[in-house]
Amino acid sequence: ALDEIMTLQDIVREVHVAPEIVDYVVAMIAGLRADSDVATGPSTRSGIALFKCARALAAIEGRSFVIPDDIKFLGHPTLDHRLAVTPEAEMDEITPEMLVERAVENTPVPKIKI
Repeated sequence: ALDEIMTLQDIVREVHVAPEIVDYVVAMIAGLRADSDVATGPSTRSGIALFKCARALAAIEGRSFVIPDDIKFLGHPTLDHRLAVTPEAEMDEITPEMLVERAVENTPVPKIKI
């Protein structure tokens, strides 16, 4: 079992992440931090978690590379719980999920060559 886990970890580490994808994650995190409805934005570790999860998802789907859709798909499960909404935004019933969705929609999707 331990050998299998280590093998899977090696497979995930081999998944290619284009520089454009890294920039995409950084831009999404920066957009969340700059959002006026965000009291506490995602940390650097949030971006790293999103990056690592995207590699794992690509491997699970049989790909050797991450695509922008991996980042979009994993935005909510990796970022929603890492945000704090401002009190004003809370009064307007804005949720962390809505803020992540806004960041996904507002962050330009990179064009990458596979």
